Amino acid sequence: MIKTVDINYKDFAMGLAKEAGKIMRDNFKFGMKKEWKEDNTPVTKTDLVINALALERIKKAYPDHGVIAEEGSDFREGDEFVWVCDPVDGTIPFCHGVPTSVFSLALTHKGETIMGVVYDPFGDRMYIAEKGKGAFLNGTKIRVSTHSVFENAVIGINWSHRSPVDLLQLFGALKDKKARGMNMGSIIYLQLPLK
Repeated sequence: MIKTVDINYKDFAMGLAKEAGKIMRDNFKFGMKKEWKEDNTPVTKTDLVINALALERIKKAYPDHGVIAEEGSDFREGDEFVWVCDPVDGTIPFCHGVPTSVFSLALTHKGETIMGVVYDPFGDRMYIAEKGKGAFLNGTKIRVSTHSVFENAVIGINWSHRSPVDLLQLFGALKDKKARGMNMGSIIYLQLPLK
């Protein structure tokens, strides 16, 4: 059982996140070209370039590790270590010129997450969480909200046409409780602490 994360994994993940973030910033513009996948979600050249970069970097650094990524994977059943990557979480806002997208990368060991990195390239915010060590934003420790009532709470909801839940009804229920529902188009971005 792994008790702590190898420092090389952490440094590697943060470096890859910064590289991916630069690609996101360099390609960010209103009205960029996109294609629609079979599941009716968009994909941009940026998604594909970052996905390929992640596969290349991970397989070069850790050839015996598997990779599961949204736009293409290299994974074998029984891989002890597996990296899980969403190259551009929030492709819909990204391809419409709304800067609420992030790069995300996690490392699992025997199916258990041991480390995760999320990078917001537009706000230059690097989030990292390590098993047994907590979570940090740009090096400062962060924690889950202690807000215990709905009134004045801001709750992130990822609006999707594929959702099995009636989200309009959920937004209405939150409004009745004096909470505020937010949809930023990125499920990860919604969950990140903003202060």
